[in-house]
Amino acid sequence: MASVVVIVAVLLAPMVLSMSMPVPIPVKSGSYHADLRPGTSVNKYWSWNDYPYAVPFITPYQIVIAKDVAISNFKGPITLSFKTPVGEFSRILMRVDVWMTSAAPGRPAVNYDRPLWVWIDGVPAYMGTTVERYNQTAFADVTHLYTLLVGGKEANVSIALPSWVIVRWGLTGIFHVRVTLLYYPGIKPSVPDKIIPLFNGPERNNAWRGLATTVLNIKHPKVSQTITIPKNTVRAYLLVYTEGSAHEEFWYYYTPPDKYLIFNVDNKTMAFMQPYPYIFTGGIDLFLWRPISSIRTYSFAPHIIDITPFLPLLIGQHNITLKIFNIQNYWHVFAALLLYTDPNAYKVSGQILEYNYTGPIRNYNESSSGGVEKYNITSSMKLTVLSKIDVYGMLGEYSYISKASMENKLVAFQSFNNIWANDTMYQYWSYSAEATNVTPSWESSKVIYSWSDKWNSFLKVEDEFNIKAQGNPEQATPQHPVYGNFSEQDWITESLNIERTPWPFTNTPRSLSIELNGEAYINGTIMLIGPNAGLITGISAVGGNTTKSLKSSEVFNNHIYIFSRKLSGGNHWPKWWISQDKVTFVYKELE
Repeated sequence: MASVVVIVAVLLAPMVLSMSMPVPIPVKSGSYHADLRPGTSVNKYWSWNDYPYAVPFITPYQIVIAKDVAISNFKGPITLSFKTPVGEFSRILMRVDVWMTSAAPGRPAVNYDRPLWVWIDGVPAYMGTTVERYNQTAFADVTHLYTLLVGGKEANVSIALPSWVIVRWGLTGIFHVRVTLLYYPGIKPSVPDKIIPLFNGPERNNAWRGLATTVLNIKHPKVSQTITIPKNTVRAYLLVYTEGSAHEEFWYYYTPPDKYLIFNVDNKTMAFMQPYPYIFTGGIDLFLWRPISSIRTYSFAPHIIDITPFLPLLIGQHNITLKIFNIQNYWHVFAALLLYTDPNAYKVSGQILEYNYTGPIRNYNESSSGGVEKYNITSSMKLTVLSKIDVYGMLGEYSYISKASMENKLVAFQSFNNIWANDTMYQYWSYSAEATNVTPSWESSKVIYSWSDKWNSFLKVEDEFNIKAQGNPEQATPQHPVYGNFSEQDWITESLNIERTPWPFTNTPRSLSIELNGEAYINGTIMLIGPNAGLITGISAVGGNTTKSLKSSEVFNNHIYIFSRKLSGGNHWPKWWISQDKVTFVYKELE
């Protein structure tokens, strides 16, 4: 039996780079065919995530928190400390680079797509996955964590990458992680001044204590926590990351596929969201994603929901509960409360004036003909809430009206027989909120705002899969796998469109549109570890082609940033290629 090589994680002290005065880059308004901004280059990386956010043409302060954390056999989160800088910054990005080395001399570095998570002082800052070979880079906007990242104090960064090196299975890849914070100098945006991590590992072992992470499954579909909200809180947001694992990694294949994460305060629903169908680099067909990944694969986008109208129910000590509707297996959920407080206030109270909640509402139809099963489903949730918030302070008192609206929809069509499957799914998320009618009017600068966040996505997957098993696949388990030969062809079309007007923490209107098309084939041997899950153990023929188009527009620092990229590539083992990489970057000062 081949031995398992254990590599001890190498923890290098955080490094601060470019801490001298930032250097403005002399870039004039106009159009370019490259991303010229400091800190955002993706050169020398085999695969990278979708375009990062708008940042000024200024060399950022860079703090390399983890230069090279090597992870072979995961034993728990790794925590490093660093000293935050002093100054004002208009935006803060987290950059996460990952590469692999081989534990088996003379053999390539290979591993499965693994989850990759980062927390700042226990608050979720990054959720994503890894490639299965070579290297990758991705970004996350962490400006909303400003109060944790600035001020000259010590901060902790925790990194988790659950992975194992098992040479006899061909899992030779040791992951190496570098985490860098990019601080772009400028006027400080309006950011939360208090952040509370939720569900910080109550069902985990001690290695996870203090980190905002919970794992839910069909036996434990909900989790609760008692929290204390400061008495002077005047604005509140809920931040949520979601990731399905085990069978729930492919939840969009399930019948029916509607999932909702529902948050209650003292048994009253205050927020909900559907998960986004992130597809990892081993998902559907791993050769779809070499070298172009699916949408948002490496760095997930959190859902941000305004829950300010619920302050009358949240102020003080209360119980927050999360449950998942239609849960089948394992879900990782990272959540936190982002709060704005008024330093001159000693009490905030109020009353809910209107509350309308419906859902989940599901319409479901099933039919069968000629050996083909067909399913149609529509599902939705909706909530509107209107409240009057009263603030009592040292310098007087004021009131305002807070309104929030939330709506999620899903429409899915599924058909399959014992050889092929067609899945089509539309999703829609809509969140909006505003604070109005502030009295007296001279207090309006403290709480007045309006914003919306609208997403819609489309996913269509066609799969033809033939397997000749040496046993019954329905009885396959990780402990008692079933082996066989297989051939598979896959076609995928997906899109994501986001309109934010404006993003509440940086006050930046933003639009993002991503489209992807791909096709791939693979033949070989497989080890089934469940009726719908397996590990590829041998390959005889593979190939694929994928095209991704992206366009982003954002107004930031009195400039508009328009970025578009069309990327095409493919592979035929062992070769891979980029056949098209067209970039257009427009940078203009607003008139």
